[in-house]
Amino acid sequence: MLTVSIVSPTSQKKYENVKSFVISTQDGEIEILPNHSHIISALSIGQLSIKQLNVDKPEVIAINEGIMKVAENEAQIMTNNLALADDIIDKEIEEALEKAKLKLASNLLPSELIQIEKEIKYEMLKRKIRDSLGN
Repeated sequence: MLTVSIVSPTSQKKYENVKSFVISTQDGEIEILPNHSHIISALSIGQLSIKQLNVDKPEVIAINEGIMKVAENEAQIMTNNLALADDIIDKEIEEALEKAKLKLASNLLPSELIQIEKEIKYEMLKRKIRDSLGN
């Protein structure tokens, strides 16, 4: 089994007895299984789905970029931000999207535009995860 540790500037989460997990990297989605070869990968904005032993439903988490290291059946994920599916609040998503759209209406440098596009992508991912739960 795997151990998965997730760290962001505002939170930490640890999962033990993990059968597998699927995560979005800059090269696409990959699935990590026990005894996976050592890997370090840059993460993109995307979904992390963790399947644990004796747990029917996978834990789904929105990840906002970062880095992942896997070695010796331990995965360490460092991300800019994360949102657990059960903690996603529709009102917060809508407020963040509205705020980003207002920023888009102003004159922006290309780097600012890229950052706002990333914010919008992350909020849309959270909405997609929330909608998939039927909540």
